[in-house]
Amino acid sequence: MIIGSGSLIHNFEEFKWGAMQPEPWAMEHEEWLQARIISWNTKELWDYKNSSNKYGLKAAPTPEYFIPLVYPMGAEDREKKPTLLHKEFVYGSFLYTIYKFD
Repeated sequence: MIIGSGSLIHNFEEFKWGAMQPEPWAMEHEEWLQARIISWNTKELWDYKNSSNKYGLKAAPTPEYFIPLVYPMGAEDREKKPTLLHKEFVYGSFLYTIYKFD
């Protein structure tokens, strides 16, 4: 089993203590990410800062929180059947997800 850990949306400049709801831009970015992960659109996903996603750079200004997604996807890419197991926004602009790759 391989587990990747990271926060796909991680921007300290947008951090809001006690925020219980995601910022609208963060929610839009999460929907963009999830659509590409589920459809296995790796071309746009890997180019998240420059592709059709207008919030990629804002959501993950540096790649160290995004890159851990690559390892479990690459290790379990035979069937290309990701399943979202958990999604949680905290502080308005941080997204924690767990995907299972079969």
